[in-house]
Amino acid sequence: MKSRTTPYRPMGNGMVERFNKTLLNMIGALTDKQKKDWKSHVQTLTHAYNAAAHESTGFSPFFLMFGSHPRLAIDAFLGLNPAEERKSHQDYANRLQEKLQNAYKKAGEEALKKGKKNKKAHKKPEFKWTENQQRAFEEIREKLSKPPVLAYFDYSLPFQLHTDASTTGLGAVFYQKQGGVDRVVSYASRGLVESERNYPAHKLEFLALKWAITEKFHDYLYGSSFEVYTDNNPLTYIFSTAKLDATGQRWIAALSNYNCPLKYRSGKKNIYADGLSRKHECIMPPQLCSLTSLRLYV
Repeated sequence: MKSRTTPYRPMGNGMVERFNKTLLNMIGALTDKQKKDWKSHVQTLTHAYNAAAHESTGFSPFFLMFGSHPRLAIDAFLGLNPAEERKSHQDYANRLQEKLQNAYKKAGEEALKKGKKNKKAHKKPEFKWTENQQRAFEEIREKLSKPPVLAYFDYSLPFQLHTDASTTGLGAVFYQKQGGVDRVVSYASRGLVESERNYPAHKLEFLALKWAITEKFHDYLYGSSFEVYTDNNPLTYIFSTAKLDATGQRWIAALSNYNCPLKYRSGKKNIYADGLSRKHECIMPPQLCSLTSLRLYV
């Protein structure tokens, strides 16, 4: 039976990561002596977190779960936060249901208000496509489709490949040094299929590398030596010390037919491959987003 699900990754769960960050901050507020035995304080700190009102809902997680505020031994001793009298189990269940319904309703209203407030604070200005943008687009398209930007491929000269990936697509730029200057031979990009959108960042970078070499530019690269540049530093170790899953092992097997040392290049210098990888998240007019792949053949 083939499974199309991916393993659960806590770093992909925003709520879990938010709680972990808060818990780490709370542990950081402990004294030096308490920090040495921080594990014994996790239960107390977690209880304090669950008993505190949440900023977006106005209620504590404990109240939304159990319909009442937590009572400690000291509360009972001092007569604080007394427990409600229960006439019967049915009466308790009815009261609990009523309390939870009211709490959920109010929490939903508060969360909606906070959401609208945040939306207003982060509202982006509307993009308008005018004659100035149209002229700029036409100029870019013209410059990208003729020399000196694009060059004819020459097998006698060294060449290099730059790759990158985003959450929506893959990008690659094929360069060759001609006349002492890096000249672009080809641009390429593609979007991600539904299953690939679940990949973590490092696997997307690996996918961009494998796709560009074994699929997009195979005719140029097979049997030749070339350099590959990526802005993902851990990716440069995949041929040596990286621990890979079954998919990664298959990709390594496919790449073993090529002679390509991997080198790191900072993201600020890898802007062309990065821009192509983000083409598929474009919110501009279709005529600009349609600029996908340009190539000159010998």
